[in-house]
Amino acid sequence: LTRTVRSFDTMAREEAAATAAAESSGNDQDKRRRLVLSRVGEAKAKARPELTPEGWSRHSYARQPHVWNCPSDINDTIPRVDYDTCSEAEFVERYERPSVPALIQGGTKHWPAQRRWTRECLHERFADEKFKCGEDDDGYPVKIKMKYFVQYLDLQYDDSPLYMFDANFGENPKKKSLLDDYEVPKYFADDLFRYADDSRRPPYRWFVFGPKRSGTGIHIDPLATSAWNALVVGRKRQKHGDLTAGNNGSTCFKMTYCAQTHTLKPPFRCILRNQCAHLKILCTESNFAQRPMRG
Repeated sequence: LTRTVRSFDTMAREEAAATAAAESSGNDQDKRRRLVLSRVGEAKAKARPELTPEGWSRHSYARQPHVWNCPSDINDTIPRVDYDTCSEAEFVERYERPSVPALIQGGTKHWPAQRRWTRECLHERFADEKFKCGEDDDGYPVKIKMKYFVQYLDLQYDDSPLYMFDANFGENPKKKSLLDDYEVPKYFADDLFRYADDSRRPPYRWFVFGPKRSGTGIHIDPLATSAWNALVVGRKRQKHGDLTAGNNGSTCFKMTYCAQTHTLKPPFRCILRNQCAHLKILCTESNFAQRPMRG
């Protein structure tokens, strides 16, 4: 009888300890979740002060994938370029000189980024590092730590979520290892920006990481340059159209939505025509590198 009582007593203590541990774990998870939402909320308030917390998801696009996903009937007319067989001279003559957008296939297959730019690896490498995810009304960068952003990916239902778009990673001693994960394609090795003094050189490379539905509005790249984009993970939908003299904003909008559209999947690169208005929408969680083609 004594042994039985002691046995039941031990079981009761073990169950109580397990319950307490589970409650503690649940409380810790809840605290971490609140902390993530707090940090993300601060970034949102600075980057998009015109939106209330509820305003970020007022259209419920997260529950309407047909709005932002990639339809199967896209009229994709963008030419493909085989990276292994197309020479630099041929690329210049066929695409760069006449300003023809193109998708380059096979150019990133040997990059370390293919295995190092997953969310798990990025979290492990840069958990406490801050990356730019927007600008405030005064033009100052809004930043968020990688560890909070990675958790935000699973928590958000935003219509147009925050995404990282960081131009200074190459100058940061703790983030510059990203430079070792990719290389400039052979077609764009001739970079005139390298002749500019560092203090006068404009932004020329970006690391981009965002969840599905994140993207840009209609824009032209800095200084009207053309850029190469290397999509490493995920899918990206991109639309673009010409900006010609006399086109106002509404005309540009209509042209963009009626012009060429295509979906990028690794290992493509997209080359954008100079003076070309375009927008990007990420169809899945994605990250990519972007640089101007020429200075």
